[in-house]
Amino acid sequence: MNLKYLLVLLCVFLALIDIPHVDAKKKKGKTSKKKVNKAKDNHYSEKKFDEDIIKEKVYDEGESTIQELDNIAVLHSYIKQDQFVLLYVHHEDSDESEEVLEEFRKTEQKLRGYAHFLLIDCAKEQFQNEVTPMCQNEADSGIFPLISGFVPPSTRFNPYTKEVQQNQETPFGERKKTEKGISKFVTSNIPNFVSSITKSKEYYTKLRSKKAINKVVLFSEKNTPPVLFKALATKFKDKIDFFFADSTKLRKKTKELKITDFPTIMVYSDVSEDGEKLAESKVITYEGKNNIEELIKFLSPYALAEPFDPKSSEKPQYQRRGKYTFVNHKNYTRGFIEDYRAQVVFFEKDFKNIQQKFETIASVLHGPTNVVFFNCETPQSQEIAEEKFGVTKFPKLLVFSTGAEKNKETALDISVNTEEDEIVNIIEGTEIKDNLREASESVLSSLIVNNALQLNKITLVYLYEGEEDEVPLSFRSISTNPIFAENFEFIAFKDPGAMTLQQFQVPRLPVIIGGLPPPEGQEGSDAEGQGSLRTMIYQGDINDYFELLEYNLGVLKTFFPDSKSQRKTTERTAEASTNFQEVTYDNFDDICESMKGLCVIGFLNGKVGTLEEKAIHHDYLKILEDRNLESSSQFKYMWINASCHQYLLPEFELSDMFLPTVVIYSPSQGKYSRMVTTFTKPNLGEFEKSFEGTGVGRIIVYDTPGNIGEKLKDLHCPSVIAETQNLDEEDMLDKELEDEIMKEILEEERRKAKELEEELEGSASDGKKKKKSKKGKKGKKGKKKKN
Repeated sequence: MNLKYLLVLLCVFLALIDIPHVDAKKKKGKTSKKKVNKAKDNHYSEKKFDEDIIKEKVYDEGESTIQELDNIAVLHSYIKQDQFVLLYVHHEDSDESEEVLEEFRKTEQKLRGYAHFLLIDCAKEQFQNEVTPMCQNEADSGIFPLISGFVPPSTRFNPYTKEVQQNQETPFGERKKTEKGISKFVTSNIPNFVSSITKSKEYYTKLRSKKAINKVVLFSEKNTPPVLFKALATKFKDKIDFFFADSTKLRKKTKELKITDFPTIMVYSDVSEDGEKLAESKVITYEGKNNIEELIKFLSPYALAEPFDPKSSEKPQYQRRGKYTFVNHKNYTRGFIEDYRAQVVFFEKDFKNIQQKFETIASVLHGPTNVVFFNCETPQSQEIAEEKFGVTKFPKLLVFSTGAEKNKETALDISVNTEEDEIVNIIEGTEIKDNLREASESVLSSLIVNNALQLNKITLVYLYEGEEDEVPLSFRSISTNPIFAENFEFIAFKDPGAMTLQQFQVPRLPVIIGGLPPPEGQEGSDAEGQGSLRTMIYQGDINDYFELLEYNLGVLKTFFPDSKSQRKTTERTAEASTNFQEVTYDNFDDICESMKGLCVIGFLNGKVGTLEEKAIHHDYLKILEDRNLESSSQFKYMWINASCHQYLLPEFELSDMFLPTVVIYSPSQGKYSRMVTTFTKPNLGEFEKSFEGTGVGRIIVYDTPGNIGEKLKDLHCPSVIAETQNLDEEDMLDKELEDEIMKEILEEERRKAKELEEELEGSASDGKKKKKSKKGKKGKKGKKKKN
């Protein structure tokens, strides 16, 4: 009952309310201003720093940070943030809810700073409405109190769906409503935004990355980060990067850093609060108390003023992340069958059922492997899954090793219930292959020279120490990429001697060095001409598969622009361009006018300023993209920025008040029909059926006024037109008025369509009208036949 009411609450206000972001800091209470004790003997203990910290007060003094909501819209601003939100809904006339409220207050006092604590009193008049239906219950109805949490997603922006994800509600369930039970609920749901460091190579590459953000590392003898550290990571999300170093696996490194006490927190600072590089980087060790308030004060000077924006970083332009791979029965061949990498394929009907495990494994392995979600929602996909891969039960996890055929005989079947770490270890240990050449130190130099000067090949060598480091997955995986087979040779060399380090001027280990062919026109020089040999040292993140791949592709293009591998890559990239596209002046003829079948054009509002508007925009794109994959081949989906190409709206008897909407357009017949129902995936499916003449509803088909492609203007239309200013009260009123007008117009369209349907059905005896009705159906069949 509790969960039902909270879900209704959340759905209703997200659908109805568009409120500018509310700063959560405005109403926070004052905090203690105790001076940080930097004495060495006050160094916090491991036990107190760990999860047992919740047994102590976080703040010794200061006002409560509980935020009592006066408007349900305020909740909206909190569930966009990266800290866990605990919501307590009570009624002041309910004795039980008032008793538990005291436990809620004790929890906040104990965990102040770990999460946001929100309170709703249903006795207040402003909550007696349809937006908060649970508050319409009587105080003695037995539903009070309601407790629920909202957990931030692992990534706010979904790389595949392009959706901005909201925090997910987590019900309190049947837990005891005591301070201990509520505290455990909070600490167990604080998300983990902390990256782990278990190897020396990761220590250097992660902390010395070019990402313009300061880093903080916790060295601990534990194997997981404590809840306090995870809470700090949510507090400073995208303003400081947090790392957890397991000192039991980094004894050499901790000895080098002269770390003897655990836990120890160190800050690596090389950028200002504005993200500008400092003239000199510095390392600061924290020596204060095990108090989250003091830790926040200590870390705040090193935080960015605004959240880190990858687009503004100093990383090279090839720093891009690949998307997780989502496939069905239509695109699985391109999605993973033709991919050379090891494949980790989840078969399931509903992504939500395996989302957490999928994202955890993908965050570690995607890149060196291809982590795939095979959507088995449809019968066609289930048939392929069974026929090709022997999958009959869901969920299912199959793994295919690097370069292997993808079928039921070659698949490694791993139980989905296996722990994530064990799955990763299996794949890393047995399924990711490499094509690395072995070489002794005595021949390494001559081998690089011979490859460059005699064979005109590029040699990439990974140099590393053997005690703790190993060859990274990124280097191993790329060595097997067929694109580089003809022109590259990959070598991994352990414990290089002083002569090798000096010859190639190696600044540190681990590192990737390279031998490059001579400039054009000097090919074929003998080995004595070593002056022609050019070397390089890779400056990027060695463990970043996508960065290393793009870098190597750039080298390949530079030295071998006419290679077969390069041409194949270009052709594959062009072929792999998404079928679902935005309509532009340049591509409309290719994707619509010259194609057989029907163009389904989504007219979307491109003016999206707030985060919610962007999220809604991406929701509509996802609906259209899904229908493009699921519908029959005669329907070709695309979308157009109607805010930019507003002049086209009158051609389809539309205005911006109808947005978003969909038009089915037949270029060969010069006809179109527009959808008059709400913009949802089921309604799109019914619209298609109605156009084919198989749906329950009827539609009106109009003649297009000339060639639509000729009317398109050559305009530069960003997918999202940034309007950063928030809507003021007058804008909100205007928007509400426009919404009401649009509803009336849509209702009028539905009424006319219904009247036409009744007229057609009621005039069966009228021969002329009957003939006209048949002619309309014939026209629709004609379109289907042409396709």
